[in-house]
Amino acid sequence: EQPQNGGVLTIGTAGDPPSLDPHRETTAYTHVITGGTYNGLVKYDPHAWPQFKVVSNLATTWQLSPDGKGYTFNLAQGAKFHDGSPVTAEDAKYSLDRIADPQHGLVRSPKRNELGNVASIESPNASTVKITVKEPQASFLTSIAASNFAIMPKKVVLDKKGDMTKTIVGSGPFKFKDYSPGVSFEIVKNADYFIKGHPYLDGVKGYIM
Repeated sequence: EQPQNGGVLTIGTAGDPPSLDPHRETTAYTHVITGGTYNGLVKYDPHAWPQFKVVSNLATTWQLSPDGKGYTFNLAQGAKFHDGSPVTAEDAKYSLDRIADPQHGLVRSPKRNELGNVASIESPNASTVKITVKEPQASFLTSIAASNFAIMPKKVVLDKKGDMTKTIVGSGPFKFKDYSPGVSFEIVKNADYFIKGHPYLDGVKGYIM
């Protein structure tokens, strides 16, 4: 049917998130909150489940070099973080570096090994991200489509000295509103989302049961 705008989805979750940093946590208790507030370069197509089909997200298009080692991602125009700052290739580079190297963002990500084949990450201009892998890797796009590979604003992470455990500043279709440990969380519609007409919901309210 044709989707309609409006309404708040009410859900239940079985526990509290250990933190709100998707680079640091793998538990669904975190990602049920952060999954709708952050974007990655690419994502899984929800309509293709249970197939893990990769589709565009912040990267509207991408190209793979003939040798299978170079990925060039072209970022969406007009994408903004929830603080109003533009999403740039430098933010994407910093976020992936943060996952791959604990020294970069002061977080030890359990997903760092999934970037172990990466030789370099570059941001030649504000809207282009280039990732070179050491050897061709068929699973690379599928790996970085997971919600753990969220793109964060570099400036915010640096201002907070790497501590994103209690803060969400994403670019996703929903903005973080509130979290009360042991009680509930709430995310609300991002009216300035770069994909026009999305999201349909006004928000999501989760109760911790």
